[in-house]
Amino acid sequence: MTRAALLLVYSALALSFPGVAAGQARLAGLLAPVATTNGLAQNNTAQLERVVRRLQIESGRHLLEGDALLHEVEMELTKRFGVNGELRLSFVRPWVSVTLPAPDFSVTVTDAPKDGLASSFMVKVRVVSAAEEVGEWTLPVRAQLVQEMWAASGRIERGQPLSRSLLVVQKVDVLRDRQAFIPAETDPATLETAQAITSPRLLVRHDLAERPLVRKGQVVEVVARQGLLAVSMKALALEAGPAGALIRLRNIQSQKEFSGQILNESKVQVQF
Repeated sequence: MTRAALLLVYSALALSFPGVAAGQARLAGLLAPVATTNGLAQNNTAQLERVVRRLQIESGRHLLEGDALLHEVEMELTKRFGVNGELRLSFVRPWVSVTLPAPDFSVTVTDAPKDGLASSFMVKVRVVSAAEEVGEWTLPVRAQLVQEMWAASGRIERGQPLSRSLLVVQKVDVLRDRQAFIPAETDPATLETAQAITSPRLLVRHDLAERPLVRKGQVVEVVARQGLLAVSMKALALEAGPAGALIRLRNIQSQKEFSGQILNESKVQVQF
């Protein structure tokens, strides 16, 4: 804030709140001719700004600053859109502080992007303080949505099963980089590489394939159940598949083919 602007604020306070006069002596010293060095000038202006802010508070004036407003809007939009990650907003145009009738206030988002969050958008908000509507504004904002994603910590060969030891977590603004990254909440043990990956590189969906629990040509135990009756035998997997997948099998003895559901890395279940 410039010195001229600070003087205007102080003058307004002095007219509206006579008690502000108690700070006149302090203010007078700050309004004395400023030394020619930039450092002293900046120091004097900073002191003046602190005095005006203190006088505003002492006079019962409570200000809604931009950071506080954006924090409330971030929380509102996070709940509205079920955001997974950290939403960060910034103003496209500078916010001018607004006087509140009380220190407490609430912010309601009255209009938000219908197509969801983007790197920039308009949001309409209403501010209430002491049961009094302070105002309603349409705010152009820039946005970041930061999420944690998996990235390779070194070279990973094609067809190699993933593990946490091969990966690191990186934070990504998914509103700017709209790719099918792999969230860090995904268990990497369920995946394997579909192509070689080198570091540093974030993992994307087309780099990976669901890791099969049973592979083609593997001999597995087949369990057949009906009520209390259970029969087991050995069979050859004619297809690969992840947990829960239905694959074709061949009875090693009879050579007959049938289908079964994968239970784990060595067991498949069939129904009578």
